[in-house]
Amino acid sequence: MIQALRQALSSRTEPMLALLERLVSINSFTDNPRGGDAVGEVIASELSAIPGLHARRIASARFAAHWVVESEAARASPAGHVALVAHLDTVFPPGTFEGFRLDGELARGPGVLDMKGGIVVIIEALGALAAIGALPELPVRLAIVSDEEVGSPEGRPLLQRELAGASCALVFEAGRAGDRIITARKGTGGATVRATGRAAHAGNAHQQGANAIWALARFIDRAQRLTDYARGVTVNVGKVSGGQGRNTVPDAAEAAV
Repeated sequence: MIQALRQALSSRTEPMLALLERLVSINSFTDNPRGGDAVGEVIASELSAIPGLHARRIASARFAAHWVVESEAARASPAGHVALVAHLDTVFPPGTFEGFRLDGELARGPGVLDMKGGIVVIIEALGALAAIGALPELPVRLAIVSDEEVGSPEGRPLLQRELAGASCALVFEAGRAGDRIITARKGTGGATVRATGRAAHAGNAHQQGANAIWALARFIDRAQRLTDYARGVTVNVGKVSGGQGRNTVPDAAEAAV
């Protein structure tokens, strides 16, 4: 079977790169549901063109739609299927990092690694399995979510529901240097930290105020110092807001950690 798959994929380099460029050229920032839906439709169209696969759209009120794609064998017997996991969103807002280019043997652009390249691999692998006649008996179910980059508030319960009973799962994000496969990932947690102070005029009543931003800044400094690369611990304060203007002592501030 391996040799047959190699043969089926041997002439697919150009179509794979063309599809990758098409996906990368559409901005699918998590908070850009229109772009995410456009990417999802391209993916669903490619997968639906593979004989024996059925794509199902799961609408979202906040994000782009999620997708579940099943083989005939998985639809007939859901238990024990092979689960494939992917996400179509990226971290890049429109206008910040765009375009696709080839630099020697490297492809560059938003989502090439995380993880539109992996989605192309899924599509081509399933297409090759269909081409050699192996897909009809393979119980495979693919879930593609659109909110992974913000913690999967909808994606996680969707995966738990749609992929329940899987015999194994493959996640198609990129590996590490030297094509090393990732077998485990560290966990994550998030929090919103709020500081409360007392508002005052920054000129004639400064001493009556209590600066919430200053208090939060001290917290941020201590939080960042918890990072310990040797132990694999990282802390990131990713967004900070507070205050009304430079002439007012701020009475509130918050940080996303």
